[in-house]
Amino acid sequence: RWYRKPRVQACVHPTGMDLARSIRFPFLGRGWPARVAVGGLLEVLPLLLAVPIAIRVLRFAHHPRPPELGLVTVAALVALACRFVVLGYLRRIAVAVLDGREEGLPAWDRLDDDLAEGFRLWLVTLGLCLPLVGVVLALVFLVSLAASPGLAWLPALLVAPPLALL
Repeated sequence: RWYRKPRVQACVHPTGMDLARSIRFPFLGRGWPARVAVGGLLEVLPLLLAVPIAIRVLRFAHHPRPPELGLVTVAALVALACRFVVLGYLRRIAVAVLDGREEGLPAWDRLDDDLAEGFRLWLVTLGLCLPLVGVVLALVFLVSLAASPGLAWLPALLVAPPLALL
C-alpha cells in the first residue's frame, strides 16, 4: 500500500512538536555526514548543471544551437530526477519517524524506490497546484483585458515563487 496509517507519533510531544529532538534527528546514527552530503549534492547538482548551460544559451539567445538545446533538456531531466529522489527519500524518513523508528537518516540505498515515490509525490503536488494555475491564468487574462497588456505578468509574479519550489 502506498499510504500506511502511522502507529506512533514519535516527534510529537504532548504539548506540541519537540523542537530539540527534531533538530537532533539528522545527526543520529552512524554515517550521517555522508548521508547529509549526498542529500546536499542532489539538491545542488541541478543548479551546478543549469547555471553554465543557461549562461551559454542566453549568450546565443537569438540563435540557439541544437547541441545547447539538448544540454538544456538533459539538465532539466537530471534536475527533475534529483528532485524526485530527494522527495522520495524525505517521504521514507517521514514514514520511518511516524512508525516510531528514529535511528537517524536512512542510507541512500533505494534510489529507484525513492525516484518512483518522489515522482508520485510530485504528481500529487502538481495536481494540487492546478487550481492555482487556473486562477492565475484567469487573472492574467482579466488584467490584460482591463489594463494594459504590459501588466499581465503581475498575477504570475505573485504565484511563481511558490510554484518554483515544486
